[in-house]
Amino acid sequence: MVARWVENPYYQHSCGETFFQHRPPIDPSSLTRWRNRIPAGALREEVCDALVLTGRLLDQKPKDKNKIYSLHGPEVDCISKG
Repeated sequence: MVARWVENPYYQHSCGETFFQHRPPIDPSSLTRWRNRIPAGALREEVCDALVLTGRLLDQKPKDKNKIYSLHGPEVDCISKG
């Protein structure tokens, strides 16, 4: 995920960057250390599920089936054309 962030100016812009960054914002191994600090249970499952969905979202191609269009809670209304 961190390597993809460096490659894509759109990811950086959506994260609040105003100028293109050529270096990752964090060391990739720190994500693993951070994830291991979360105690086992429902919160850890939610975080891991969100990371898996985010990875799928970033890896999907235009012709893929079962695409993910947004990541938000079920209580959030998604308004779109169509």
